[in-house]
Amino acid sequence: MESMLTISVMLLAAGVLLLFLLLLAVARAGGSLQRLERLLAERDTAAPSVAPAEGAEKRANDSAFREFLSEDPARRKLPKREQFDAFRHWRKEKGLNWSKP
Repeated sequence: MESMLTISVMLLAAGVLLLFLLLLAVARAGGSLQRLERLLAERDTAAPSVAPAEGAEKRANDSAFREFLSEDPARRKLPKREQFDAFRHWRKEKGLNWSKP
């Protein structure tokens, strides 16, 4: 009977120890998550200063594509792949590409 009591006390102590270790692990993970959330929030607030330059470039490309399509309405009816090939050739003719002519 005494050995059963000893085993029960040891199992109870082991369970309490495991629960305590689990509590510490959860608390540490929570701290790490808070740090990551703070870093992401800082990155999100800093991101808009970079985004307008990228957005301006995209708008310039969009307006060039609109101009390309408006020059010849038949280009709108072309499949997307042919539109892209023609647009690339049109940009090369206009000197809008970075590559050498």
